[in-house]
Amino acid sequence: MTKIKICGITRLDDAKLASEYGARMIGMIFYDKSPRFISDSAAEKIVQLLPEEVLPVGVFVNPEVEEISSIIDNTGIKALQIHGKFNNDEVNKLNLPVIQAYSISDKNDFNSIRQNGSGYFLLDNKEINKYGGTGKTFDWELIPTDLRKDRLILAGGITAENAAEAISNINPAFLDVSSGVESSPGIKDKIKLEQLFNAVERANDRL
Repeated sequence: MTKIKICGITRLDDAKLASEYGARMIGMIFYDKSPRFISDSAAEKIVQLLPEEVLPVGVFVNPEVEEISSIIDNTGIKALQIHGKFNNDEVNKLNLPVIQAYSISDKNDFNSIRQNGSGYFLLDNKEINKYGGTGKTFDWELIPTDLRKDRLILAGGITAENAAEAISNINPAFLDVSSGVESSPGIKDKIKLEQLFNAVERANDRL
């Protein structure tokens, strides 16, 4: 069954609501150029109040390991999602699960994924100078049939309207949704959240 990760959380109430609907990962963005950037103090409050079954994920772009380590200490995040370049050996020493994000525009973008280690990987739409949050899908037909779907987190323009298609055609481990459940960047919409979770539940029931 495909689970849901709600990303770009900036408010405690939104984190609570997403958790109540059934999100199994909550993503918080520590990239100060993002409109969904969250401070360490706000993230810490969210982490402290999340149910045990919900994984708090820190999202980073081209990070230095010192930055990540400091945010782990300040917030208590339990997993990392990293876009761009990073020192893999140094990050592994932090002993947290790592979701590596890949931007996709053509089949060549999948070459490095096959060489990646264990753990989840995230596929998102490629857009110059942007790291997620584009609200646009990429061509899902590019996804190789031999790619391990049980480790795949599908992102990029996911909404209640196309979630069922993603599940029936790809059946990823997770759908990663941010702008598709927002009224404005970083502000989640209750109705859109409810519609998304209902759509995913119906799609999973049909598998």
